[in-house]
Amino acid sequence: MSTTLRARAEVVRLARLLGTEPAELDHLADALPPEAIRELRDRCVEVLFDAGSERLRGAASAAALLPTPVAASLAQKAMGPVLCALLAGSVDRRRTVDIADRLPPAFLAEVAIHLDPRRVPDVVAAMAPARVAAVTEELTARSEHVTMAQFVDHLTPEALDAALAVVDDDALLRTAFLVDDPARIDRIVTELPDERVVGLLAAARTSALWFEVLAVIDELGPRAKGRLADLAVDADRQVIEELAAYAQAEGLWASVLPLVGSISPDRRGRVAKLPTFHKAAVIDAIVLAAAESDRWADLLPLVAELPAKAQRRVAASVARLDADLVQDAVAAATRAGLIDDLALVLGAMEEPDHDEVVGAAVRRTARDRTWADLLPLLAVLPPRTRRRVAEQAAALTDGDLVALVRSVDAAGLWEPWLEVIAELGHPTQERLRGPMAKLSKRALRTLDHQVDGLGLRGRLGPLHDLLDGDR
Repeated sequence: MSTTLRARAEVVRLARLLGTEPAELDHLADALPPEAIRELRDRCVEVLFDAGSERLRGAASAAALLPTPVAASLAQKAMGPVLCALLAGSVDRRRTVDIADRLPPAFLAEVAIHLDPRRVPDVVAAMAPARVAAVTEELTARSEHVTMAQFVDHLTPEALDAALAVVDDDALLRTAFLVDDPARIDRIVTELPDERVVGLLAAARTSALWFEVLAVIDELGPRAKGRLADLAVDADRQVIEELAAYAQAEGLWASVLPLVGSISPDRRGRVAKLPTFHKAAVIDAIVLAAAESDRWADLLPLVAELPAKAQRRVAASVARLDADLVQDAVAAATRAGLIDDLALVLGAMEEPDHDEVVGAAVRRTARDRTWADLLPLLAVLPPRTRRRVAEQAAALTDGDLVALVRSVDAAGLWEPWLEVIAELGHPTQERLRGPMAKLSKRALRTLDHQVDGLGLRGRLGPLHDLLDGDR
């Protein structure tokens, strides 16, 4: 889950513990990382439950001497839910479960509200599934989503299934948002039938729970995320439109992009046709989010499906990014095998932007010695881009050219680089003679054959003699 989403979830949990509204603690989400808020919550739990622990142990010892029916009656009529919650961790597990079995679900729900299940995990795990379902119904009716979320991590699979069967989609979404263990969230969504996943999306639309949806999506594994993404596309175009509108309004595209990237290829085109993804402001925000959160692998496949006008807008947005972020895009596209998609973006750039971006990319690559990221791109670049690369290569230092030749040879990407060399002026070609002369005889013979195959024999200037001499 992203830092923003996790901080919000921790604030909601802390507010519930302290008996206040989350809005009263919203400032904590802005001032502290999620881990710090969670630590604060844990400290509060210790203070609340450890207070008077000696007296509680005495009361627990006394309760152990009473017959179970009497202890259950005393718990409900004399002690009340708060004291029962405090005592739960001090009484034998089997004894606690036996007493709980004799209490009505409504009372157990009240106890659960005041109980930290981390203090009694064995008791929670020992509860019968039917009993858990009955208490879940009571908690759902009271909108006790924080309470239900706290117990999810401690229920047996059978008890969890029983609880899921009685909770409605709205309550399930609100609860899942607050569950601590990401693996549990993934398991819940993975095992839900398709109609229930669609129901969660419908609940998000009805109750404006898009923040909760994004928090849940953040915790899903690739399989569950892909399934949810496809169901969202299939369900109703308004699901994607409203989620996009929310992400735009709240600046949460970094959390939406993983969902976009999980859409199967046969559905991606349908999303690319939605008017929302053609708006200039939306495109600018998405590109910036992809750059700042390194989500190019999620965005680039969608760009390939956009109409030409929207692609040009994407290209313009990329051109406005800091040069280092553009370089990160090149590296990300190389790692993800999306070079063709990135080349499409470069090809859609207007001339001034195109020249500046390509020039900056070559300069940064030379500075950082990251030719292995840029070289694969040369193979799919249009001629005007290769010419621009050649112009920038002409300005490289001798040391940079040596590093470049070594990288090209190591990557076996001489074919696109030869086409760049053919665009260089004779002075720069002459400067390449030294580094290239150090190549192995085998490499030079390979180059000689590639020169013939590309029809570049007469365009390599002084390098022609170097290759020809190796025949």
